[in-house]
Amino acid sequence: MDILVTAPIALRATAESAGAHQAELLKRYARSYLQKATEIECYAQKAPGSCEGKGSIVLCREITKGGIEAALWEAAEELKAGLRVELREVPIRQETVEVFNELDMDPYILDSYGSWLLFVNDGAAVLAELRSQGFSDAALIGYTTKDRKRVMIYSGVERFLLPPKRYL
Repeated sequence: MDILVTAPIALRATAESAGAHQAELLKRYARSYLQKATEIECYAQKAPGSCEGKGSIVLCREITKGGIEAALWEAAEELKAGLRVELREVPIRQETVEVFNELDMDPYILDSYGSWLLFVNDGAAVLAELRSQGFSDAALIGYTTKDRKRVMIYSGVERFLLPPKRYL
């Protein structure tokens, strides 16, 4: 199965962190840039219309607490599958990257309200359908495997996905 994400990750976390750490972030970024970061949730989207169990979507889950890493882990558990995900393909806004670099936080484990994780049988077709529905940031980020290994890849470097803290 292919794995897709419908919208940029960590939007809510970016907005909340940019507001909560404004004084600290103003030392590095212009007020107008931080304002844009605090309003970033406008890129959040509702569930795709095909999440109601129609078509080739096998599993549809909003990426919330624990971020995309927790959502991937939980979905792989539910499907009893492994996965390979290319982190460079995960949609993420530049404001998110900048805010969390400055705050030394990992956006891949933060609340991504408004971004949906889809496990589908035909990634290319579902991606085309999503884009026609207005999900312009939707991306194919990986695929499931028959083994139970959960691998995240970034610039050719592989690491295993760890279970979210709530499972430890």
